[in-house]
Amino acid sequence: MQTLNRQESISNFRSLHELAPIKSRTIEETGRFQATGGQDDHRAVEFLNSVFENAIDASASDIHFEAHDIDGMKARLRIGNDMVALEQAIAAKDAPFAKAKLCAKTSLNYQERLIPQDGRMMFYYASRRFDVRVAITPTVTGYKVVCRLLDSGNSNIFMDSLDMPFLIKDCMKRVASQNEGVFLMSGPTGSGKTTTLYAILQYLNTDTRHIITIENPVEYVIDQFTQIEVNGNLTFSHAMRAALRLDPDVIMVGEIRDGESANIALQAGSTGHMMLSTVHANSAAATLTRLESLGLKNPEIAAVLSAMVAQRLVKSIPDPNDIVWEKPNDIEREWLVKHNLYSDSHLFPRVDRKKMGGRVAMVEMIEMTPKIRSLLESGNLINNLLSSIIEEAVGQPQFETLAQAGMRLALEGKTTLAEVIQAAADIGYIPKRKRFEQILLQQGQIQIDVLDGLQKELAQTRALGRIVHLESEIVSRGICTLETVQQAIRMSAALDN
Repeated sequence: MQTLNRQESISNFRSLHELAPIKSRTIEETGRFQATGGQDDHRAVEFLNSVFENAIDASASDIHFEAHDIDGMKARLRIGNDMVALEQAIAAKDAPFAKAKLCAKTSLNYQERLIPQDGRMMFYYASRRFDVRVAITPTVTGYKVVCRLLDSGNSNIFMDSLDMPFLIKDCMKRVASQNEGVFLMSGPTGSGKTTTLYAILQYLNTDTRHIITIENPVEYVIDQFTQIEVNGNLTFSHAMRAALRLDPDVIMVGEIRDGESANIALQAGSTGHMMLSTVHANSAAATLTRLESLGLKNPEIAAVLSAMVAQRLVKSIPDPNDIVWEKPNDIEREWLVKHNLYSDSHLFPRVDRKKMGGRVAMVEMIEMTPKIRSLLESGNLINNLLSSIIEEAVGQPQFETLAQAGMRLALEGKTTLAEVIQAAADIGYIPKRKRFEQILLQQGQIQIDVLDGLQKELAQTRALGRIVHLESEIVSRGICTLETVQQAIRMSAALDN
């Protein structure tokens, strides 16, 4: 065996050290994909970094990598309700390197070809950290990788920064600040439910409260919270029972999925805890039928439930200069008429869809009042009872159906009516009642921004102990004539009968 003397060893060591110096990396470099091998490895890394950067720039919620044994790997983005294909792609010979990078970063088994795997990683871009949930599933032609992008910056979103009507945010704050109860949100995947819940938690985050979150996985890490991650060894139900023994004030559960977790949530909400969670339901009122399907009884629900919120996200219009204001087309007019929202005075924004970016929320919120609790206790959740609850909810100043909320966003120039129709479709019951200010809006007698500003002022006045009525302020400020307001009030009363 050939041996090296001490001087030769030192010389070789110095040569190696000079050829491969240790390089210090920035946070961004550490959080991105790094090339460690040959040209194939470089192509895979360049492809992955480029796809992730494009996804973040486009405010995508998900990245879909589709690997084919022959065609290679392509990528598509989930932006709002749409799937958008990217030009970036790599050949079949480079695809294994991309998969290896994803598996290495998520601690998944690269060799596994038979069963699905789930993992998570971090990605840094433009000084922003993204927590990424990664799911890899074998397919007939190769495998599919879906990456859910979670902007850690959203954990610092506060209620006042949410693009929602003031009355809805004010109602959310008031309800969530109660000492006990259950606050439930519904909406499809990617509808911003978790972001809204974290904004509420940030509002509640004070030194006097102990806040616990239970999620699968934990989406946003907050140092001040006690956060529990549900995995194969820990179910939601077990985690919720454990959380109740940790002296919490507020518990946020990622999702109520079964009867056991629903029962625990109601138990927590009735024993001095505020419980926030999500359920699968098409509208705010449909939350009740979902809870009933999980085995809960109406008196139990009525006693504990504090509020029901349904949320959808639609693409927004970044630049108002791109808008052309037009009358609704035939399809839009038919939808507006069906939802009792049509007015000949309304114009809606028309924008090239390619120029739309970002998303804005449509929100439907029902607060549980004594009258609604009484209705709920009176019988089963058949259509007549649900419709009665919704008609009662119309009297709440923050309440809008998803269709009404979407139309308001369109009238404000924040999105298009086409986006609203796609997101809301035929969801939910169409109420017969309307508040007098909704009638004034539909008639074009008052502008949305004027009404929102006025309602905010009146809420602040009430917080000081003074009650001022909306109808009298509209008249006294010269926004509408007394006759116009009285006519709207009469129309609203007629709809009640």
